[in-house]
Amino acid sequence: LLILILFFLVFIIDIFIPLFLFLIDPGFSCNEEKMNLVINLTRITFPFLLFVSLSSFFSAILNSHNRFAIAAAAPIILNIFLISILFYGNILGDMLVYYLSYAVTIAGIAQFLFLYKYVKKFYLPKFSLKILIDEKVKKFFKKLLPSIFSSGVTQINILVGTIIASFQASAVSYLYYADRIYQINLAIAGIAIKIWAKKDGKFAGTCASQNPLLNKEGEACGFCGALPEEKCKNEETK
Repeated sequence: LLILILFFLVFIIDIFIPLFLFLIDPGFSCNEEKMNLVINLTRITFPFLLFVSLSSFFSAILNSHNRFAIAAAAPIILNIFLISILFYGNILGDMLVYYLSYAVTIAGIAQFLFLYKYVKKFYLPKFSLKILIDEKVKKFFKKLLPSIFSSGVTQINILVGTIIASFQASAVSYLYYADRIYQINLAIAGIAIKIWAKKDGKFAGTCASQNPLLNKEGEACGFCGALPEEKCKNEETK
């Protein structure tokens, strides 16, 4: 189902890419040459969305089985591809941006295959159009909804900022660089929290022995987002 939704989304947006870009980058429409370049580059790189979304899905599966290093190392593949292309920047000249765009999509495919090599030990995709919504699925989306709103605020800010910045030369790039700096600080904070939470191979403050998100019964607990009245079953038996 995830593959079908992503494929349909990528296919539709690729068809209507000029309209899509006009909505998020209206300032580029004032320059026909720049707009045509952006349309071509976006059509090349947009399939990356399909593969990186599936890669994120595989990373979540690996993290749930305590394979954190593999999931964390996967994005390095994109950096390797881009840096490799940049080494030939003087030779490629004006075509550099096209080669970088192709490198993004190819890196997405490579990242997807890299993660699938490890995730197939724990999960094999089953292609079925039958959708089952049980209590566990409802509970998952109920707890996911607040996260969507909290992270969505940042994405909305970026979208609005991009629309405004598109009317100023190079402003979109400056906005992207500023977001990268923000993400560095966020990553450092996340690493610090993980080091604090994990002690002697176990995560403090939770019922899980190896996973900070799940207890032995597979339910959320501890600092990972459980409600105050929720308690782990093994804590209740103490």
